Amino acid sequence: MLPLSDPLWRELRGPYGSSEEVPLLLTRLQEQYDAEDKDKLIWEHLYHQNTLYSCTYAAVPYLAVLAHNTDNPETKLDIYIQCGIFEANNGNGPENEVAAEYARDGIQVSPETARDIYRSYRKAVAELAAIGPSLTAYVRTQPESEKRYFLAAAAAYAGSKAAACMLLTFTGGDEYVFGCSECGEDVYLWPEEPECETLIVYKDDPVNEPDQPGSRIERREPETMEDGGFRVLYRQAELVGDATMLHHLPELAGDTDCPHCGVRQHIWPGLLRIFNG
Repeated sequence: MLPLSDPLWRELRGPYGSSEEVPLLLTRLQEQYDAEDKDKLIWEHLYHQNTLYSCTYAAVPYLAVLAHNTDNPETKLDIYIQCGIFEANNGNGPENEVAAEYARDGIQVSPETARDIYRSYRKAVAELAAIGPSLTAYVRTQPESEKRYFLAAAAAYAGSKAAACMLLTFTGGDEYVFGCSECGEDVYLWPEEPECETLIVYKDDPVNEPDQPGSRIERREPETMEDGGFRVLYRQAELVGDATMLHHLPELAGDTDCPHCGVRQHIWPGLLRIFNG
């Protein structure tokens, strides 16, 4: 971990410039997990528009320690989810020893220090992943919106970053969009009725074309899916009792004819394709 007293913090960058304030904010959060300080740390220094920064990787290990040490499940879950969002948007591959953001931000740091920061980040991510099972009972008591963020974070920690980003994009669970693998056109999945969880396939955005005809999805049972990440996601949804997600996943794993070109489509790969870059 990069010591909070290290002058390198002044050189690390966030979305709005130097991260010299980050050690102070982390110190204050260690004393009291204050929502205002946390929001300032996250949104002004560590994360902006799905982008991570050189200081993000140095700060996450301290957040992992906070999550490990607290007995407050709300605080633990908050850190688990937020750092899971970071990991979902971490574009560095398993072969990376140094986060690419250091070169992008033009950070002048020794290779050894850069490697140490990223190793500490990877260790912190593994530690955060390990606390997920201890949170499921608490998450079961939370609204579905919070369950969805938990599922996204859990997917990111498990290495299913595309699934995590998909869940973070369609957080409401009331619409999904995928691209046809044949013609490339967008296909819209919306609930059949406002209070109905069954998804219907539409050619155009139902917001703009509310009276268009739709078609049904041929559902697949989760255990028949070859994607191991999908099966893990379904199991996590069972553990936290996300009823809407449990209803949608067999449909999102299902098949339908593209309403534009008529070619049969397996929906799940189409949903993830946009996030696999």
